[in-house]
Amino acid sequence: MTAKTFIFCHDAEIVKGCINSGRFDLFDDLRWVMLGPRDFSSIASIPGLIIARDLPDNIEHHRNLVAWTGWYALARNGYIQEGDIVNLFEYDVTYNQGQFRQLPQCGYFQIPVDTVPYWQCGHNYEGHIKTLTGKGSGEFTAPMVPVTSNYTMVWSDAHLQLTLDCITKGLTELTYVGHVLERAYSQHFVGIPMQVGAFNHAFANSHGY
Repeated sequence: MTAKTFIFCHDAEIVKGCINSGRFDLFDDLRWVMLGPRDFSSIASIPGLIIARDLPDNIEHHRNLVAWTGWYALARNGYIQEGDIVNLFEYDVTYNQGQFRQLPQCGYFQIPVDTVPYWQCGHNYEGHIKTLTGKGSGEFTAPMVPVTSNYTMVWSDAHLQLTLDCITKGLTELTYVGHVLERAYSQHFVGIPMQVGAFNHAFANSHGY
């Protein structure tokens, strides 16, 4: 089965640049998902373009959740279904062609630092992660995990739960809540296999806020 690929971005000019450079040309089943409040009219002609805020069910008003609102939009509006193989990537991942071409159906990736302790992520993070997950740094089964918001996975709607918990527990106003979720999801998906070296994540920023 070929993976469905969704690329999240907040800026039309970045999308144009990615298309012009052919950054994601290897993916056959690819759709851009635009998040946030900006004007996307200049890319409206892109086939299959998804603008999350225009969908019937969206949480784009939670701006600090960044790409995690895209997961929600896709699942709640029928773009991805239980059991689908999906690539959920941000625009600033770059594949290393020599290794990635061995896996045309998927997109396992590597972040610049392979594995890090989840609590090495800012002085304020651990308390919020514990609020979200109920666990502190010494209570996770895998203290060293890939910390990322980009995944290839078999989709289940249960994967939305941490994002929903983040909303119900009042963490969405934190300016770095996206990073809190990143660490929490890294623990949640610690068993997902990785193809080392296939991808790098540049940690660029198109959010502008």
